[in-house]
Amino acid sequence: MQVISLASPIPETKQWQEPRVLVLGFFDGVHRGHQAVIAQGKKIAQEHGWPLSVLTFADHPAILYRHADPATFQYLTPIAEKTALMARFGVDQLFVIQTDDSFTQVTSAQFIDRYVVGLNAQIVVAGFDYTFGPKEIANMHTIHDFAKGRFQSVAVPAVAFNGVKVGATEIREMLVAGHVDRANTLLGWTFCNTGTIAHGDQRGRTLGYPTANLAIGANQVIPGVGVYATRFLVDGQWHQAMTSVGYNITFTADHPLSVESHILDFSGDIYDRIAKIAWDHYLRGEIKFASAEALTEQMAQDAQNTRRYYQQRSF
Repeated sequence: MQVISLASPIPETKQWQEPRVLVLGFFDGVHRGHQAVIAQGKKIAQEHGWPLSVLTFADHPAILYRHADPATFQYLTPIAEKTALMARFGVDQLFVIQTDDSFTQVTSAQFIDRYVVGLNAQIVVAGFDYTFGPKEIANMHTIHDFAKGRFQSVAVPAVAFNGVKVGATEIREMLVAGHVDRANTLLGWTFCNTGTIAHGDQRGRTLGYPTANLAIGANQVIPGVGVYATRFLVDGQWHQAMTSVGYNITFTADHPLSVESHILDFSGDIYDRIAKIAWDHYLRGEIKFASAEALTEQMAQDAQNTRRYYQQRSF
């Protein structure tokens, strides 16, 4: 898959003039609803023998138009994860608009002319609720007025899974509440966080359960406080792990939030490595134990429950 950056407010598109199907959206999470849009675009592209292209933005619309702080805004899928998922779902070209303050001055008509027509889109595919400006006038019902016969458009209806609406907001709320199992069902893939393995308090080592502390960037959503059955990817190898998200309340009252994974049946120095956690299953909430011994007993139970979970699913 090609990844192409486009400038704002006027992109250079002369080298991208082959006819194409262009899928529009921000696609945070690349969830089942997004996948339905991409799949529809892919079907049409294959029928015509054209490339399947996706046009998205570097920054979330909340940053551009609602003044959310770009330093702390949390994504379900930062651009690297989004790019990997786009390739996984069959996208040929991912065009990423490098949004800045100038992009907010681009009108709806200019967006269509400069980016959509500029990329020689023959058929545009987007979700039913996609907007490209003021939602009352720039939506999938009015896009034909902006097209002026230069391209066709296809709106993909909402997707529900087991009676639950599939949307980034719903998934985000599930993750923050610790409901990773339900969130993964709506995502259609297992939610992950990527970070760097950092030095921690090394208290787990003294308890017989050494942990890898993952420093996760401020721009990633992290599942809610609790203990989880996870998979841990480091040095190209996946491992079973039990991962705690919490504040170490058994030992301190003011510890910052930490993400600590005890990797089962593993030993080695992996400090400063890039690692990924795949959040498979919620085990329990965070508990303040009366003693280190009580915590150790619970960690043994957590390890057993983690092993049982993966034994039932052929890790």
